[in-house]
Amino acid sequence: MTVSDLSSLTGITYLEAASVQYGIDFTPDELAELDKWHRKAHPWTFTLTTCNGTEEFWYFTGPAITDDPTVPELIASLVIDNHYLQEDEDITYKLGKKIEANTEKCKRLFGSYWDILMFMDEDEIAKVF
Repeated sequence: MTVSDLSSLTGITYLEAASVQYGIDFTPDELAELDKWHRKAHPWTFTLTTCNGTEEFWYFTGPAITDDPTVPELIASLVIDNHYLQEDEDITYKLGKKIEANTEKCKRLFGSYWDILMFMDEDEIAKVF
């Protein structure tokens, strides 16, 4: 996508509010499905709001990470996950469905701006969030 393509975008929105909270409200089934790494990792819940609504996202940081995660880190992770889904044929069905669900949340929240985010690297994402 180039700058000249921007005129075709509709429904662009921006982040109105964001919060991050330590912990995730797991159901017993969700907790049982966590692998060893996720059980040891720090679980976070991000809540993002735009004019299109509010969505929650789970985010995990490794046990050695001591800083709170940021919105740009979350968005970059969601973009990377989406690329991973499109490029990796060996992805599991379960993981693929989780990534698809997060991508749909992002599309609802950001409208066609999500298409622009998909072409940004981590540094560019950090500049706009």
